[in-house]
Amino acid sequence: MPRAPLNLLSLALLTGCASMSTTADTTLWHVKAVRADGSFVDVKAIDVDGTILDVKAIETPGNLHLLDVKALRGDEILDVKLLPGDDGRSPLRAITPAGATLAVVALPRDGGRLPVAGVRRDGSVYQIRAIDAGGTLLGIKAISPDGHLLDVEGLAFDGAAMAGAVHGVAFQAHVKAIPQESGSADTERRWTVRAIDPAGASVPVRALAGDGTTFDLHAFEVPGDRHVMDVKALRDGDRIAVKVGTGADGAVVAITSSGDVLPVVATLPGGTDLPVRAVRRHGNIFDVKAIGPDGAFWGVKAVSPEGFLHDVKGLKLRATDVEGDVAGVPFEAHVKSLPQVLR
Repeated sequence: MPRAPLNLLSLALLTGCASMSTTADTTLWHVKAVRADGSFVDVKAIDVDGTILDVKAIETPGNLHLLDVKALRGDEILDVKLLPGDDGRSPLRAITPAGATLAVVALPRDGGRLPVAGVRRDGSVYQIRAIDAGGTLLGIKAISPDGHLLDVEGLAFDGAAMAGAVHGVAFQAHVKAIPQESGSADTERRWTVRAIDPAGASVPVRALAGDGTTFDLHAFEVPGDRHVMDVKALRDGDRIAVKVGTGADGAVVAITSSGDVLPVVATLPGGTDLPVRAVRRHGNIFDVKAIGPDGAFWGVKAVSPEGFLHDVKGLKLRATDVEGDVAGVPFEAHVKSLPQVLR
C-alpha cells in the first residue's frame, strides 16, 4: 500500500518511549476539563516527586481524527492510559518507562485536585471525566491553539478485560482525542456504508464472497457511542469483521469467523466492482477509499437514516505492524466510522 513513512515523532507516539521534539508539522493541543459555565481547568500528570507535568494531545500532519494523548516529562513522552479501578471507574494514569503510574488530575485555580477517570463504557468508548467534590462530571477536551475542540476519550476495540500493557502495566483502554459528537440513539441502529463519486452519487460498499454473493457493510451505532462505530459486513444477521489487511495493496477485507477473507468492493449500478483500499496513512489513521475506474479516490462514508455522514477510516492503536487477528487471519488496522473533520 502506498504510505507516508512514519517520522521519528510518529514512531515515538506509537511506542510511548522517545525524546520529545516538535516541528512545524506537529501541533500540541491543551488538555482541559470544562465546567458548566464554560471555564477550563488544567489537566496535568503528577510525577513521583510531585512535579506537575503537562498533558497534551499531539496533532500530526493529515490526522485530526485520532490524536495521541501524552504526558510530557522533560524530553520524554509518557503514555497515558485508563487503568483498572476498584470503584467501577478506570483511573487515568501516565506510565513511565520504569513502570511507575502517575495520577492524571484536574487542577482548579482555587486549589485541590480533581480525579480524572473513565466513568462509563459505551461500545468502543470509555467516557473520561473529571469528578469534582460534589460528584459533578466535567468533560475532558483537547483544545488547539486556534480554539478547535476534540473530545478526550478512552478506546478499546474488543471484549478483552485489558486492551494491552505498556512497560509492564496492564491497561483497559487507550486514550485519544477524537472529533466531538453529540447525542446518540436510544437503541442500536445501522448506518449504511457508501462510496461517493466525484459527481456526488453514492454506491453501496459490500463484501464479496467467492460464489458472487454480496454482504452490505454497515456502521453500528450503540447507545452512548456515536464517536467510534464498528463497521461490519452483515450476512443473514451475522456480523463479519471488516479490517485493513496486511497486504502491500492495503485492501480492505471482511474476515469470517472461519477465517475466510472476502474482498470489500464498491459496486457500480452496472455491476462493476471497485476495490476499496487504505491508500494513505497519517500516524494512527488510514484513509479508506474506493478506487474509481479512472484511478480517482472516492470517499467512503457511513450514512445515518436521517442523512448524517461519518468518515470510514482505518484506525491503528498498536506499534506493531500487525494490529491483531480474526480467526487466525492477521490484519493491520481496524475499520471504524468517525465524525467528519472539515478543518
